[in-house]
Amino acid sequence: MSRRVDRWVAAGCGLSAGILYLRTLAPGLLFGDPAEFQVAAWIAGLAHPTGYPLYLLLGWLWSHLLVLGTPAWRMNLLSAAWGGAAVGISYLVALGMISRVSPRLPLSARRLAAASAALALAANPTFWSQAVIAEVYALHALLLACALWLIVREDEGQRAPVLLAWVVGLGLAHHRTTILWLPGLLAWAWLKRPAVDRGTVGRMLAGLILPQLLYLYIPLRAPATPYLWVPLGPGETLPLYDRSLDGFLAFVTGRVFAGELLTPAAAWGQIPAALSLISQNLSEIGLALAVIGLAWMMRRRIWDLLAPTGLMLLAQVGFNLFYGIGDVYVLYVPVYLIAALWAGVGLSALATLAIRWRRALALAIAAAGLLLPIFLMVTFFPRVDRSADREARTFWENILSEPLPQQAILVSNDRDEMVPLIYLQQVEHRRPDLTGLFPLMVMRPGWLNVGQVTASALDTGRPVFLVKPMPGLDVRFDLRPVGAVVQVEGSVTRPPGEPLGVVGDALILLAVATETPNPQPGQPLELTLCWEPKRPLERDYTSFVHLLAGNGEKIGQHDAPPGGVYYPTSLWQPGEVLRDRHSIPLPDTLPPGPYSLRIGLYAGPDLVPLGDPLVLPWSAVTIDHRLVRSSGSSMASSRERICSQCVPAQ
Repeated sequence: MSRRVDRWVAAGCGLSAGILYLRTLAPGLLFGDPAEFQVAAWIAGLAHPTGYPLYLLLGWLWSHLLVLGTPAWRMNLLSAAWGGAAVGISYLVALGMISRVSPRLPLSARRLAAASAALALAANPTFWSQAVIAEVYALHALLLACALWLIVREDEGQRAPVLLAWVVGLGLAHHRTTILWLPGLLAWAWLKRPAVDRGTVGRMLAGLILPQLLYLYIPLRAPATPYLWVPLGPGETLPLYDRSLDGFLAFVTGRVFAGELLTPAAAWGQIPAALSLISQNLSEIGLALAVIGLAWMMRRRIWDLLAPTGLMLLAQVGFNLFYGIGDVYVLYVPVYLIAALWAGVGLSALATLAIRWRRALALAIAAAGLLLPIFLMVTFFPRVDRSADREARTFWENILSEPLPQQAILVSNDRDEMVPLIYLQQVEHRRPDLTGLFPLMVMRPGWLNVGQVTASALDTGRPVFLVKPMPGLDVRFDLRPVGAVVQVEGSVTRPPGEPLGVVGDALILLAVATETPNPQPGQPLELTLCWEPKRPLERDYTSFVHLLAGNGEKIGQHDAPPGGVYYPTSLWQPGEVLRDRHSIPLPDTLPPGPYSLRIGLYAGPDLVPLGDPLVLPWSAVTIDHRLVRSSGSSMASSRERICSQCVPAQ
């Protein structure tokens, strides 16, 4: 009877979480990885490394068996289902831990403390944020909860180790960070020393190994995944998947992310931000309860619970500190799950101490723990709620409503921004003739930044458009706004004549052009510099132009970082011709000439110069309307992206 009640309470916790997730669920198409999972699951295609074959296979079944909503919404809903199930299983884990650590506590109080822990996980902002979009972390949390449930259960038979091996095997077939569970699981096995015979060992090995065969999905489905073979010019295709054995191994091991690993010194420097992030997600009360729970388990010497959960948590935090990706915050989900369990133990510890005075007080303390998930839900609801998130759909509807020519290429600086186009093409069969390009599609020259990608697109001879205004790209390209997009009409061409000089043995000044033959009092002096790099520049520089009077006195100046955010000088490469605009405000009265210009560059707030500036007579300025023509460089971005990270690291 008791176990049946516990199952009903677990189901209630999971259902409550599911209702919360359904209320805040994203309604459809999203940016970034969620969009990739939405389309990959529907067509049984590939996602980014390491592939996530278990998730994609289950997603394919789910999205084709469920007939409600769009395929994008169905995959969002699947995360809500995984999240609710993880919360329900976490209740059982918390109850098992509390029953071991606080056996004197009345069963009703233990259940309340366990429910508080499970619901605190449900309302944890990062976990919650991943349960309302098409992402892999809710399923990862469910598998971790199942593994912890199997080690918490007092089951000394042969079945539990086999089931545990299968859970770990499936976890490895889903997300490679499952390997971080192994230190904790090995510590548990050493402490418990479960009696297993030779047959059980064989079944355990089968559970670990056989799920890895799911990775064969990757080479089998790669040829049938259209967006892995990007059409460029006639007969030219850009392959995004290497079909060799080495390519397969690089894919499933995530070798492409190896460059994101930090040095020990850099990882050490991440600790304050990590602690702040954990504290924000757990709340100060939740963090305090988790610390109390940890101390309570140590005091009671429940090493077979403390060692596995503690080592899992430390392994995950340690890995996260060394992993320098921008969205590393989502990898803290296992940390929050374990911390929620510890918080439940901490709540039971306080209730156990209170039982010395009055039984009702212990029950009241356990019940008060339910205020924590309520506090988290109320606090983070506005940040996590994605129910009105139609940004990706609106963005791409605006683009596709433009009369884009056939076979046009669309360029973005942001891979996340481009992925929804693949969904619209592969799922809704809209504008399959368009090709979307973005930096780092492949790790080789020509694809390393948005300037190189735009140049590679122009080389195909196809019409090229930017999916949004990118102020600064006009340093390299002639741009023309066309509704919601910006047409790239060509690259900046080399001006005629001999170069005017070199700055810092790095930048050749090819020309200085204006549409104004002579400086006019009270009017801005519009100048365009034309540069060619001799070598790559290691920093983002600001260029300056000073107008000097005949006696060398400075009349006016203008400083600006050429290329802005999208194409700063650190991205410039030898052989490129780059346009650098300046507008010098002039006084109402000009001193006598002859005038001259002082031109140079500097970097950083410390104003480190790039060599000595050039001083040119006004006669060196070219009257060239073509070089200074407008290219939409002053356009403001048509939208502002909202970060999905609900609790950013400080």
